[in-house]
Amino acid sequence: MTVNSKVLSGAMIILLSLVSVSFSSEETCYMMSSDKPCDLEIKDSVYHIETKGNLIVKHSGKASTIKINLPEYFYIERVEYHIFKNNIVFTFGITDDDSGSAIIAQFDPTHYRLLWATEINAFNISPLLISQNYIYVGGIGMVAKLKITDGKKVWQHRDLYVSGSGIYNSFKLPKKEGNTIVFPDESSDREVRVDDATGKILSR
Repeated sequence: MTVNSKVLSGAMIILLSLVSVSFSSEETCYMMSSDKPCDLEIKDSVYHIETKGNLIVKHSGKASTIKINLPEYFYIERVEYHIFKNNIVFTFGITDDDSGSAIIAQFDPTHYRLLWATEINAFNISPLLISQNYIYVGGIGMVAKLKITDGKKVWQHRDLYVSGSGIYNSFKLPKKEGNTIVFPDESSDREVRVDDATGKILSR
């Protein structure tokens, strides 16, 4: 299933939940079911993330709730986060049990608001490389560069997966070598090398 790329907006809702799972800074939380949300403690606030896309931020005795809009029938099964300057960059792995995708979102914890959320149409998401004002990320058969300011894609390449071999099924943390961005394959010595400025694939 292919889902069109889009920038998603936030909406305020009210919701309560009972079961949660906690994990430490910049680790991965696997949710897997609709009754198993995640609680993250980040900068003296608790971020309660539910599989249906509800992000409840509990801070100073108050609670702010933001909706991460998911494609129809999709739910969040995996969460990672990174601190970038004063903001938080979340990676949400999402699925409808038949296909997978991911949403990268930036949250402003000072004003408790979602700045942007962008779907990148791939699963098996790599760790994020955040360099200067850009995010570099890989997924199954895909590599991309996003602007940190608004989540818009600068460049993206698809159909890199080598059928029958497992190559480019998943990537390690991207690396920056001068003007080249390197996306190392998780299971081999292969790598995708992309010119950072032009987005041209130099080798694969």
